[in-house]
Amino acid sequence: MKSSVSQIWLFLNAYTSGSSGGDVCAIEVISHAPPETQVTLFTSSQGVKYAESFRKPATTHWIRVVTSRERVITHLIVTYVLRTITALFFVLSQAFSGLFQKKPPLIVYGSSDFFPDTLPALMAKVLLRAVWTQKVYHLIGRERRLAHLTQRMSLGLIFRYADHIFITDPELLATFQKRLSRLGREPSIVRLTSAGIDFERFKPGPSDTNGIDQPKYTYESVCLNRIHRSKGIFELVEIWAKVTATFPKAKLAVIGSTSDSALFDEVKNQVRHQNLEHAIDFLGFQPHEEVARIFQSSQVFVSPSLEEGFGMAPLEAMATGLPVVAFDLPVYHHTAGSSWLLAKLKDCDEFASHICRLLGDKGLRQTQSERGLTLVKRFDWAELSKSELSISGLEF
Repeated sequence: MKSSVSQIWLFLNAYTSGSSGGDVCAIEVISHAPPETQVTLFTSSQGVKYAESFRKPATTHWIRVVTSRERVITHLIVTYVLRTITALFFVLSQAFSGLFQKKPPLIVYGSSDFFPDTLPALMAKVLLRAVWTQKVYHLIGRERRLAHLTQRMSLGLIFRYADHIFITDPELLATFQKRLSRLGREPSIVRLTSAGIDFERFKPGPSDTNGIDQPKYTYESVCLNRIHRSKGIFELVEIWAKVTATFPKAKLAVIGSTSDSALFDEVKNQVRHQNLEHAIDFLGFQPHEEVARIFQSSQVFVSPSLEEGFGMAPLEAMATGLPVVAFDLPVYHHTAGSSWLLAKLKDCDEFASHICRLLGDKGLRQTQSERGLTLVKRFDWAELSKSELSISGLEF
């Protein structure tokens, strides 16, 4: 029997900057809850602005618990510790007030497997008897030592205490089920889910050329990703240097931001070293409507990520009719990678060759576009969100 849950706490407490697939998934899923559901969002002041940028009617009614107010993160670990403590104190205060008044049933939803999300979710489960639903997207490699270690520790809590675990990477399903079995837990609490697409926003652009309501940018290629080593930002610069050797006037738009100014300086130094200042535009964070417009004014979408838990941005690009080039990651074979041109991981020559093929062959671009538009139709947010929230205990 499902309980009549009327409260959801969404922990978006590990938000840093820009936009990531995990953040998008969390906001989209919870925004599809029934309108009578009371939603409380735990995040930073920048995370609140990010949630508001979706411009969904549901998010305007969410209660906000602001866990930090920095504009730029200078010390990520310190920031995460402070956010975690703030969220924990809120949970404690609610537990204390619950001694004197009855609280409605509660779902806590962890949008990431980082401690700012998982520790408050665990405390809410223990003290408030909440149902803990947790999302896990991918495993962090050992080369990122601190992130790898903290994720392993956080996953230990998730496997022991979470009520529902949703993953997007089928490669992880058997591993997670075995881990749960060893702990004496039911393997079926981990389930495969997916991400969806906002088809109202992401759709092919106007075919006319009369200049009415046309996008303000024109690019040969576009990339939407956080500026991070794991997202292949340095490989992307190397790839574009190879592309411009064949197409000297080709321009690349990079949509996304970073809170790591030192990393961004390193990227810009590489761009200068390759004499690509004229060929790459770093556009920073852009609202969703503007992202769609830039997609519609580009010819090819590129995704140089070295690790992914799903890959939402390429799907959104497909929905606007863009052909996709990406590194060959296992998770892509379970989404829509069959309609993409895939290069061996870190093979920048092959990646650049795929881009050049598409830029030089309008017929190939059209074929890839049509194939993608057909495959992407199955990624509908309304159905995906209803399934995930129903399993968590929410009644529709």
